[in-house]
Amino acid sequence: MQVVHREEIGPNHSIEIGWSTWNQQEISIRNRYDSPDGHFSNTASSEIPINDLPDLLRVALQRLPEMLRNRAEPVAR
Repeated sequence: MQVVHREEIGPNHSIEIGWSTWNQQEISIRNRYDSPDGHFSNTASSEIPINDLPDLLRVALQRLPEMLRNRAEPVAR
């Protein structure tokens, strides 16, 4: 990802926005976590296309109250 803007959230945690890893013409956003030694943590950091953000937010906002109320079980895959 070619980062254009980075906003620190807390120690070793930031939100980054920029040109995506898979296509330098698409914008993506990443929830970035650094490991304790300061290196980028691939496992804890996720990069998604910016166009997916509205759907992610919609589903989260619709389902979160129910999940918190019922402590829902994970969906079997």
